[in-house]
Amino acid sequence: MPKRTNPFQNLSASIMAVMHAPDYLVKESVLEANPKTGLPREIDILITEVKNPTNKIMVECRDWKTKQNVKWIDELDGKARSLQIKRVIAVSSSGFHTTTLKEAKARKIETIHLADAEEADIKNWLFKIKEFGFNVDFEPVIRKVNLVSPNGINTPDLSKINPSDIFLLNLNDKKKIPLSDYLKGLVTDPKIIEHVRINNADEATTHYDYTIPCDSGVGYGVDGETFIPLISIIFSIDSARRTYKVPMRHMRAGEHKILVGDVDNHNRLVLEEKEGQLVVMIESHVEKHIK
Repeated sequence: MPKRTNPFQNLSASIMAVMHAPDYLVKESVLEANPKTGLPREIDILITEVKNPTNKIMVECRDWKTKQNVKWIDELDGKARSLQIKRVIAVSSSGFHTTTLKEAKARKIETIHLADAEEADIKNWLFKIKEFGFNVDFEPVIRKVNLVSPNGINTPDLSKINPSDIFLLNLNDKKKIPLSDYLKGLVTDPKIIEHVRINNADEATTHYDYTIPCDSGVGYGVDGETFIPLISIIFSIDSARRTYKVPMRHMRAGEHKILVGDVDNHNRLVLEEKEGQLVVMIESHVEKHIK
């Protein structure tokens, strides 16, 4: 992807993503080939319908001090026609001249004046949020695994054996799975995630011992032949929670009410007020696929 983005274009992409969620894929600085010549043209923001990839929206952005004139609309219309893109959105930080708006409407090009909302306008918003607080529970991390066998069973020293070389065995349904693969599934298991989210402490890493009982016929092996029965598996899990308080910026994107806040240097929080509700998106990279 060409590295030709700028802060205004990047902000516009974030806002386009939350406005078009959840049915569209949003990409910045995309090279789209002219169907007739094969020559590439750069598009500031390309929005593609997930279920119908031929349905594309071209978004072009200008962060200028002066209002946009008819010439830009002419250029956008020609560019869209050459790329055979039927829907175009022009985003300007400074707005448009009246004649420009008329020309854009005649050519069926949508225009969005993206700017900070005025205080008088914000008073009419349902959500007058100056700061948005939320918690993030990070994916659990398994620090240790204890394979517990019945008393009297000789067990090998597993401390120096890679989990990919240990296999969990189920004689009842004749299944075998590497312990490493089992661990990957475990940290995304809804039961585990729910357990840690309920018990996590704010601004801390919480330690858990999570026990899974084993049925008769369940065991493990390290050489592909030996079967060592199990009565339970104990997982030592770490789960971290971080609390964020993000100052929010109120913006107008045409008729859309948008709240934007920078979580840190790599993550942005974007909210849109829709019919008395807030649509919330946290983005950490340019390509956004909202589900």
